[in-house]
Amino acid sequence: MAATGPESSHCELPSRAPQLSWGCIFLVAFALFVASGSGLEAYWRARGVRPNVPDSVELWSFWRGRVYGPSRKVLVFLGTSRVRSDVSLENLSRALPGIRSVQLGISGDRSPLGTLQSLALDADFRGTVVCELAAPFVARSRWDDQREYFLQLRNSGTFEYLFSAYVRDKAALLNSRVTISSLVRDFAGVYPSPRLRRFRSCFDRSLRYEDEVTGVPVPGEAERNQQKLVDARTVIESLGAVRKLVDQIRARGGSVVFVGLPASEATNESKSGFSGSVTWARVAELTGAVCISLESGDSQGRFHCRDGFHLDQQQAKRLTQCLINELYRNRVLE
Repeated sequence: MAATGPESSHCELPSRAPQLSWGCIFLVAFALFVASGSGLEAYWRARGVRPNVPDSVELWSFWRGRVYGPSRKVLVFLGTSRVRSDVSLENLSRALPGIRSVQLGISGDRSPLGTLQSLALDADFRGTVVCELAAPFVARSRWDDQREYFLQLRNSGTFEYLFSAYVRDKAALLNSRVTISSLVRDFAGVYPSPRLRRFRSCFDRSLRYEDEVTGVPVPGEAERNQQKLVDARTVIESLGAVRKLVDQIRARGGSVVFVGLPASEATNESKSGFSGSVTWARVAELTGAVCISLESGDSQGRFHCRDGFHLDQQQAKRLTQCLINELYRNRVLE
């Protein structure tokens, strides 16, 4: 009698599925992932979305730790969003391959002199500071404007955060505005064209004004505050304290350069808020620093700020070359 039981209730047929190794399966899955990611990246870039790295204290602190090196071999930029957009680090690296450029500008109406003071008090710093200067910044009461940043420990950012920021700098797909819901709405035509930002923030902390962006916004109160006229006596008294910072950095072999950046809208006397007897020559005399005014333009004409206070990428390249020429002329660079 034939045996009966669960074992004989069904028979196994040979499988016709192709036999693939796990390695092949992984490669196919990876290829599909790369293809879909590349397609979405191309789609969002075509829609005007660009890579963007949200600025943070951690990212600033990472670059703060990169300011050390031999005298005249490190350029450190201090200021507001204007120094972040107006100075092209890419052009600097090409023109000055032997010099490291570090962007420590902080967006907003914040005086950079507290950050300058932190460098002056840092016995290990011997580089060159290029600091955006406007009359409202010099008051001693404003020196703590950026304390949220300069009081941080060096290199406080974690490796995971820094790696994430670096990857965000390369992929538009990781822009915070790119979500599944935004993709669905875009395909549905709810938003026929994405609303573009004026700037994209990069891993090196530069701000790049995208030339194709239209709909130029009106300058904000923060930018207008930087142009307010300040009483000459108040400025002169405050610049005496600034000289001590300059002397401390120069004593270690470093140097300080104050720059006036361009703006399309100006006060009656000066875009940097200096008035009366306080000229850039007077500021240089009182502080002992090299002073360079880039407000009037270069040999090609005036700089044009499309939103009144920031340069686009082409204008930034011009200004950066002009700044390099002035640094050589004043023997800051050799």
